[in-house]
Amino acid sequence: MGMDLDRWSREELQAEATRRGIPNASAMDRAALVRALRRLSRFPAALTTARSLINNLVQRVRTALPGSGPPPMPPRPDRPSPPRSPTPTPVPQEPILTQTMAGVLAAQGHDERALAIYDHLLHRSPQDRDLATAAERVRERLRGAGETGSKRNVDQVVAVPVRGAILVSWQVGPGAIARSRTVLGADGELSARLLVVTPDPAEGARTLLRELRPAKSEGEWLVDDIPPEGKITAAVGLTAGDRFVSVAHSATVVLGRGTVGDST
Repeated sequence: MGMDLDRWSREELQAEATRRGIPNASAMDRAALVRALRRLSRFPAALTTARSLINNLVQRVRTALPGSGPPPMPPRPDRPSPPRSPTPTPVPQEPILTQTMAGVLAAQGHDERALAIYDHLLHRSPQDRDLATAAERVRERLRGAGETGSKRNVDQVVAVPVRGAILVSWQVGPGAIARSRTVLGADGELSARLLVVTPDPAEGARTLLRELRPAKSEGEWLVDDIPPEGKITAAVGLTAGDRFVSVAHSATVVLGRGTVGDST
């Protein structure tokens, strides 16, 4: 090397050994550094080249090991991922966003409102087949009607248990109101009634009457404080004094303990 290594300090020897590619130079003592540098001086070119190749190979192996270097790019999918279900249009105008409420609206012909609730529920429970079937039935009816939100001319009253209460929903047309007015013999006032008949050990049965007055030809009425057992019937009709003539009424619903409510 043309240099007197015996006069070099350990730090100088380490620096020279590192520069010449001698591995683990920092861990070697002074005598080992001198011997390594003197061996290198006998065939400097060949050894330096070999050391350089080995160091490059080690570096490439380390880079390829997991956890070192930047993470590999994920493979491109063969096909695009399915689109996410769109967020349904908010339905703040609906007081109760349940499958029961959607069924009531669909039965009355309010298909657009019913479908909005079905889509809202499906966004939360996309695997619910019953919901999907009901929604598709309403969607097909809307397509068949030829226009969104078309209503059928149906006189109907529906009463269903909902969350510890009774939901009465109705739609009556002017023709049915006119026929009831003829029977009443007076103009009368449109009202909604809910009749609850409950069993009573002493009297056999007890009758509870709730009335919403005045009522519109189309509406919804949530009646709470209903006994947990009994039979309920809802009706919409004309009232004049003590007389009541029904325009339309619901089917009778039999309540039992634990049946009043809707967890959908």
